[in-house]
Amino acid sequence: MVFGVVSSEDHIMPPHIFEVGLKVNTKVYLDVLKSGVIPWCNQVAASKPWVWQQNSAPAYKSKETQASQGVLQLYTLLSLLPFYPDLNFVWSYVENITNMTSHNTKASLIAAIC
Repeated sequence: MVFGVVSSEDHIMPPHIFEVGLKVNTKVYLDVLKSGVIPWCNQVAASKPWVWQQNSAPAYKSKETQASQGVLQLYTLLSLLPFYPDLNFVWSYVENITNMTSHNTKASLIAAIC
C-alpha cells in the first residue's frame, strides 16, 4: 500500500510505502502524519496556511485521529467523500503509469511510483 500527498501547487511528497500486509489503523496513520506528512506540508507551504484533505477511511475518521488533530493544531481537516473527483484523477494517473508494465517485485512497483 502506498500513501501519497499532492499539493494544489503541484508539489509531490515522496510516497510512503507500507510494509506488505500492514493494516493501516489509527496508530499507523498518525505516525505517518507526524513523522512525514506534516513536516513535509509545513516545508512546502513555508508560512502559508494550508488545508489537509482526506477521504473517509476508518483510520482517518477515528476518534483518536480526530482528537490528535485538535491537539497538534498543525492543520485543518476537511473531510471528503471517497470519490472526490480531483483525488480520483491523481490516483487514476498513478495507476495508469504503474500499470504500463507488470511488476514482479515490490522494488519494481516502487520505482514506477517514484
